[in-house]
Amino acid sequence: MLPHQPVVRFRVGLPIALLTCTQEPTLMADFGFDFTDEEYDEPVVASSDNAGNSDEQPSDDSPVDTRSITVASDATPSPTSLTSLSSEVLVNSIEDASPKVLEAVLPNQFDEGDLTPIERLCIRSQSSLPFLRVWAAREIKNVLHSSPVADILTTIFPVAFQLSMDKAESDDASPTNGSLENPITHSLFHDWLETMLLDPSVIVVNGVQAALVELGHTMEFDLYHTEVIHHTILRLVKSVIKSRPPSIDILTDNILSAAFLNSNSELEDKALRRKLMALKLIRALVQKFGSGLKPAVFVPTIEKTAQDPSFEVRRDTAFTLGELSYALSYDLVLEGIFPIFQNLIQDTNWQVRHAAAHIALPKLATVLTGSQWASPQITVGPGRALHTGPNGPSHPGNASLPAGQSPHLPPPAPPVAAKVWAQIIERLLGSREVSYPVQTSVFEVIGQLMVAFQHMDKVKEILVRYYLSVVESAVDQDVVTTPELIFQCAYNFPAMLFIMGVSRWDELADAYLALTKFDHFEVRKTLAHSLHEVAKLLGPEFGEQYHEKVFGYFLVDLDEIQLAVVAHLTDFLDCLYPVARERCLPQILEVFQHEGNNWRARETMAQQLAPLCRLYPERTVVRHLLPLAVHWAKDQVAAVRAAAASAFPVIFDMTKEDPGLQVQFFESIIQFRAATTFRARLFFIQICEALLTQQVDATDFEQFFLPSLLALANDKVSNVRIAVARTLKRLLPAQTAMSAEPTEDTKSRSSST
Repeated sequence: MLPHQPVVRFRVGLPIALLTCTQEPTLMADFGFDFTDEEYDEPVVASSDNAGNSDEQPSDDSPVDTRSITVASDATPSPTSLTSLSSEVLVNSIEDASPKVLEAVLPNQFDEGDLTPIERLCIRSQSSLPFLRVWAAREIKNVLHSSPVADILTTIFPVAFQLSMDKAESDDASPTNGSLENPITHSLFHDWLETMLLDPSVIVVNGVQAALVELGHTMEFDLYHTEVIHHTILRLVKSVIKSRPPSIDILTDNILSAAFLNSNSELEDKALRRKLMALKLIRALVQKFGSGLKPAVFVPTIEKTAQDPSFEVRRDTAFTLGELSYALSYDLVLEGIFPIFQNLIQDTNWQVRHAAAHIALPKLATVLTGSQWASPQITVGPGRALHTGPNGPSHPGNASLPAGQSPHLPPPAPPVAAKVWAQIIERLLGSREVSYPVQTSVFEVIGQLMVAFQHMDKVKEILVRYYLSVVESAVDQDVVTTPELIFQCAYNFPAMLFIMGVSRWDELADAYLALTKFDHFEVRKTLAHSLHEVAKLLGPEFGEQYHEKVFGYFLVDLDEIQLAVVAHLTDFLDCLYPVARERCLPQILEVFQHEGNNWRARETMAQQLAPLCRLYPERTVVRHLLPLAVHWAKDQVAAVRAAAASAFPVIFDMTKEDPGLQVQFFESIIQFRAATTFRARLFFIQICEALLTQQVDATDFEQFFLPSLLALANDKVSNVRIAVARTLKRLLPAQTAMSAEPTEDTKSRSSST
């Protein structure tokens, strides 16, 4: 264990549940140790004879073997021995210590029957043994729920404060001295909370932050606003403004200037951490509660941090603007947040501009253009229409509001002129922007921006122009210097097509074909994943000219790109005319029949069999796809066989009307029933289970499959018999439901009665 872990566990252990105990330790294994006899130097506790003849107490300075403690059945561990152990080992290993052991740990101070939970908490929090103070920290949460408010203020809070300040780094920690008689003051509590928020440990900070957010669900609104928002979060920034560190100019001629400058640096570092923590908490609260928090109170703070001399504070302010824009009222976003954003977008530091462009720009554009409530229809094919907006199809450019946050009322007219937005986009993508990461961040959210500016033709055309220019310049280059930009263009292509519409496909067609042949693997892979989305948007009319061509490119590409297409194969084929599907089938079969060592690839292909069968005629399915299902049914990997089993119920249902095809189907599966390998017989049972899962007609199942299934009930392999029993158990509910349905005879008898 690292030396600093006990301290972190003291501070973060406050909300952890009570450490329960179960058994008196009589052997060394009870303490979580497992050493051989050769590893022992000497026993820590003497034999009972020696122990009875010696009154000498062990010295605190005497060496103790920290690896082990040997406890006889009638002996108890000494405090010195326990002190030498690791705190984590003792907390996690000593369970339900008997009164004798506890008396040894806390001599003359512990009586299980006489102490209340609060008294026990106070005593253990004062122990010189670190593991008992860890126990006290973990017990605080349970004691809080069962204690009156007066005891919480006068006793438990001081104990928690004292444990949070615990500095024990090793096992020789001395007991903490602190009075538990005086109640904790309001100011002291907030000082303690602030100390925890600024703790160097990320674990502690995240725990306290999560606790502050969760308080919003239990505390009254006014109390939460006062104690958490004003006295905790905003206080982090206000106290920095009120207590400025001494100026460097004043200390220049001072003899102790070096010491003062060092102190000044520490104060500035602490002030920076306070501001960053305040902004982090604001984002967490706004994400959780949205407009219900009344976040207008944060705007003055944001205005101050946006002008902070530290670029880290201005950068985190830009992060916060995006979250606030969804929660604030429309007028406040326009008059308070947008001017701050305009200043940050022109900041001298590229990290600030990057945060403003990547996080704040798309969210502010979504709010101020009203695109979160507008959802126009865009025609993507004959008889087809898609909607933009929060509930539209899933693609990179689909801007949606966070859960729990109400949309703004639509403005009567766009208050921010298109000219202003155009200047912002030109500023970020034009020659004035010298930072490559900033330009890349805009292309990363270009799909969201297209949705936001769908009614502003001037801004939309600027985005399209830069988008096409990046792709064209990359095609003309022998060595691409901007691969990340090209990747973002490929990733956001469905969103660009979605907003521009099929009518402007001619402008995007050349760029799309160029991207599909791009040298960089990541570009082709993301386009392969979105091929079915592009096919949905364009419709089947463009199938022969574009869809089949690109589909063919990707099927002869690398294995990962092939799998990206296969994962959405049926979605893609569903967008083609039946004739086009027939033309694609040979290429599909060639990929499916390719034997590879990647069983996950075979599983993905086998999962596509069932939906693929529904897209082709019965004879095509029996001739080409049924042999594939039989082939994968013999795969060495169980997951592949299970995926292939789902195709057989579909094929059985398709062949019921054609006796000739049904004969071919049964000839294919009967081999599994009479196979000599138990794995094949298990697969026949899997087919029966798949038939029941897909609710095949019960009469058909009893006629064609049940006799063979029952014959396997006496199989010599126990796994086969177990699988039969499991399948028959699934069959019983179906039989019960059938018997519950009244037949014609029962109806006639009941009517005559």
